[in-house]
Amino acid sequence: MEANKIKYSYLLEGKNIVIDAPIEVDGNKMTIKMSANNPAYQDVDMYAFQDQDNTQMHWYMPTTSFEKFFGNTSVALMLGYGQLDKDDTEGIANVYKTIADAVGSINLCLVMKKTAK
Repeated sequence: MEANKIKYSYLLEGKNIVIDAPIEVDGNKMTIKMSANNPAYQDVDMYAFQDQDNTQMHWYMPTTSFEKFFGNTSVALMLGYGQLDKDDTEGIANVYKTIADAVGSINLCLVMKKTAK
C-alpha cells in the first residue's frame, strides 16, 4: 500500500467493495480524502497517537468525523442498493443530516496492538 493512501472495504450483497482513499497528514491529524473517490462522500479527520514503548497505536475519531464516516458508508450502501441517486445532492445531504441529528455525541477510539513475533 502507498504511504499516502488508506484502504478499507465492506461487503455488499456478498461482493467485496474496496476503496483506496488518499490521506493528508499534518502532525497527528490524518484527513482521509474520501471525496476523491466520490464527490458525494465527505472527508474524515482522525488523530493518531503512538504510546511510548511503540506497542500500541491509538486512532481517535471525534463526533463530527464519526458522523461523516458513517454517512459515507450509508451513502455508499444506498447508492449500491439503488436507494439514492449520485446526483441527488439534497438526498445525499439529508443522509448526513439525519445521522448528525441522531448522534448526540460519540468519540471513537481504536487501539491497535503490535503482535508478538
